[in-house]
Amino acid sequence: MASTSRSAVVVAAALLWGSCRPEYQVISAVEVDPADVLPCDFTPVDGAPWMSRYDCNPVFSTTDEAWVDDIVSVGFRAQAVVGHPTYQVWYSARTPFGSDYDWGIGYAVSSDGTTWEPHPNNPVYRAGAGWDADNADQLAVVYDHDRNRHVMAYQGYRLGPDADFGMGLLTSPNGIDWSSPVGAEPLIDLSATIDGIDYCWPLSLSYDDGLYRGWMAGHRPGELLCQIYSFTSPDPADGFDVDGAGNSPRVVLGAGPEAYDKGGVTASATVELDGVYYLFYVGFAEWEELDDNLFTSERHTLNLAVSTDGRAWRKHLDNPIPVHLTEERVISGVGAQAVAGRVHLWVTDEYAEVGGQAVGYYLFDPSELP
Repeated sequence: MASTSRSAVVVAAALLWGSCRPEYQVISAVEVDPADVLPCDFTPVDGAPWMSRYDCNPVFSTTDEAWVDDIVSVGFRAQAVVGHPTYQVWYSARTPFGSDYDWGIGYAVSSDGTTWEPHPNNPVYRAGAGWDADNADQLAVVYDHDRNRHVMAYQGYRLGPDADFGMGLLTSPNGIDWSSPVGAEPLIDLSATIDGIDYCWPLSLSYDDGLYRGWMAGHRPGELLCQIYSFTSPDPADGFDVDGAGNSPRVVLGAGPEAYDKGGVTASATVELDGVYYLFYVGFAEWEELDDNLFTSERHTLNLAVSTDGRAWRKHLDNPIPVHLTEERVISGVGAQAVAGRVHLWVTDEYAEVGGQAVGYYLFDPSELP
């Protein structure tokens, strides 16, 4: 991977990788426009001038690490260290280990959100022989400053005659040493109907003012529409309370009727900025049947919904956001962070120059929204 600011990244790495100590307290963040410090420019997206694309995308495709075969999922987080935003990424990757448990989670840091320094002891978490032996996807990482810990939610599964499918939970004091607070089982069994809902996959996780909020895609049996449901919890290890009247699950963002998300949602990221919540989500248009009872989502696009309370969402009228790079529309993930008055986005899409999925960098300016 190219590194145009390695010295700055290494300084950030030294601060973070040795940080079993509490994180730095910063009174005010430094206002830095990424376009002023990065080697490439940002260009407004045609049809969505409130979204700008980094001209040197992709910014994360492979880490050139021996343990990485190909990267499956990425989860981003930004924090202020001595006044400067430092970016963190956790990525699940298939590995050439040669065992039955062929995935791990790596960790890298960046001083600018575009060039990344992998941790020297990657992978920081390895698959075991349990319910999630075959994959970890949909990584979502938040920092709980009240308990001084990182929390990661993810989708895992094991194939074969004893197939399992669930949402896992890991915690870490430093973002590097991970363990499960719920033992050897998933936090949520995604193969079971729960309160009348069949959940498809976890979407995203947030933490604010002592409360975790999680979003999952789910549907009523027989519907095959992966719509968004919301949950809250003071501590995910103790389970989530469903967000709905009388503890009955309710859809907080429905599928369709527009064509771009008529099938549902596969990924999302939520940020709050100046009292407004922004939900960036990957919607898909339809299902394709691959085999008996095996379906895959097709025609993925990036979309936006807005809320004043984080519960009731309104889809933006200009959806989908025209950032997809191919006619097949194979966007698979989105990460979002609010830093110094701006929303930074990392969108996973198909890049011909790397021959597969990679992550592109974008800036979102809500003041320019129509």
